[in-house]
Amino acid sequence: MYRSKKLKGKWLGSNKTVQKSVRLLPEIYEYIMVLPGDNFSDKLENLVISHASMDKKRYDRDPG
Repeated sequence: MYRSKKLKGKWLGSNKTVQKSVRLLPEIYEYIMVLPGDNFSDKLENLVISHASMDKKRYDRDPG
């Protein structure tokens, strides 16, 4: 489980102040729900952090 998270060089804490509502296709929801995390918000956050990390690695290799 991902307890300590880092995004853009900053540690993310538990002080989450932004609340959003999203509409998803059932297939997207099912995909998110099999990811690591305690609840939907944690799972979605982990997905975004993972994607941001992969995107940064790809950009570092090939900026063009």
